[in-house]
Amino acid sequence: MTVGILCSKIRLEEKLLFREFAKKNIETIQIDPRKIILSSKTRDFEGVDLVLNREIGQTRAELILDYLGAMGVRTINSSAATTLCNNKILSTQLLEKKGIPVPVTKIAFSQSMALAAAHEIGYPIVIKPVWGSWGRLVSKISSESDLEAIMDHKEGLGGPQHSIFYLQQYIKKPDRDIRVFVIGGEPRAAMYRSSSHWLTNTAKGGIPQKLELNKEIIALCKHIVKVLGVEIAGVDLVEHDNKYLVFEVNTTPEFHGLNDVSDVNIAQLMVDYVVSL
Repeated sequence: MTVGILCSKIRLEEKLLFREFAKKNIETIQIDPRKIILSSKTRDFEGVDLVLNREIGQTRAELILDYLGAMGVRTINSSAATTLCNNKILSTQLLEKKGIPVPVTKIAFSQSMALAAAHEIGYPIVIKPVWGSWGRLVSKISSESDLEAIMDHKEGLGGPQHSIFYLQQYIKKPDRDIRVFVIGGEPRAAMYRSSSHWLTNTAKGGIPQKLELNKEIIALCKHIVKVLGVEIAGVDLVEHDNKYLVFEVNTTPEFHGLNDVSDVNIAQLMVDYVVSL
């Protein structure tokens, strides 16, 4: 068995995955998107039985996963699930359609309609890029004038993605949110990410703290990944009004912070799942 790990950057998580595959005497190769050429005669994937996507570049990952799917190569996650989760508009809409609680969300394609949408939601609001992670370009906005300034700045960056305005209800959370790591459709570990800042991503300095999975979180996360068709994912939840809301689902989640506070070896569980296939 040969497993390809799609990644342009080998972070701590990828090092741990390579190590766990080696323990099982499973051959692995790094597939670096910057060093391959896709064509009808490409040889970059010969002999690869399965590709595990760990690429941080979302667009190129989606394209390569599409290509591999057309070649009949098994990927984790699938191209369809990856594309769906990378697009906050599509994933939020589908979750809400299936009755899964999400913050009030509105999408606009002009500044005038974005201002109207923000008025309907009520300030403060949060504006996010449709594609992206690590809390980049996410802003909390307290007034119409602030929103106008942010939108002018976004449109000044150029590119059609900056003229799409994803606006969401600001959720006053208890200085923390929740990351649940799901493998093979099963929630396997969870942590609080705590911070005095309103953004609690570990990439923004959030401190990981152990969280024991409860029945409600387990059931909710199973439902979420089933709806989205995801096999391995990081599900971000927030506590609000005695229930959990879903912020987003990441198909290439980092896990070094979770590893530090969890009783399980995340990389080993991921490798065990791949081997089980």
